[in-house]
Amino acid sequence: MAEDRLDRIEQMLENASRKHEREHKLFMEKMRQLHVSQKELQASQKKTDEQLKATDEQQKKTDELQKKTEKELKETFKQLAKELGGIGGGLGRAAEGLTAPSVPKVFKKLGIRVDAVYQRVKALHDGQVKSEIDLLCPARRNGSALILVGEVKAHLTNENIQDFFDESLISFKENFTEYKDRDVVAFVSGLNVQENVIKFAQKKGLYVLIPFGETMRLANSKDFEPKVW
Repeated sequence: MAEDRLDRIEQMLENASRKHEREHKLFMEKMRQLHVSQKELQASQKKTDEQLKATDEQQKKTDELQKKTEKELKETFKQLAKELGGIGGGLGRAAEGLTAPSVPKVFKKLGIRVDAVYQRVKALHDGQVKSEIDLLCPARRNGSALILVGEVKAHLTNENIQDFFDESLISFKENFTEYKDRDVVAFVSGLNVQENVIKFAQKKGLYVLIPFGETMRLANSKDFEPKVW
């Protein structure tokens, strides 16, 4: 009996030892796997950190390049605006240079005798420019004195005409008081004038001058009647 009991105890101890050994091996395997996972995680983290660092450096370079590009673009646009301004100014002067000597001939055909053509006439108030007229022409029609007032643009637009109408013509006699007793007739002139612009100017009661060879001619319809201020 005692021996059987001892055998059972030894068997139980052996089984427990085997179980413990299996659990230990399983534990060690899990620890190994965990260790491998930690190494993989560390390697991945290191790679991610390196990628982030590279991305930050690339972003920094991109930001610097963008700033440089923006600066260069600003300089380019500034230079372009300056050049275009010069071109626009040159074309504007060319338009005035072509229109001014044409005015007496053009309006003579309408029975208006132009006595003089003044360019860029300014009205001053307390030493400040209150209004500026591109072309101001004292004239006579049927023995009565009148004033021709002109706006000249290289490229004439409806907006130019509206501004001329609102800012110069409506207040002309107020700004140029020496002509307050004269009738005022107005015209617009341009090197480039579209058909719709001609129609818009006529609706406003303005004569329209357009290029014709080395001079200018009227573009108004035959039945046009000018507005008199």
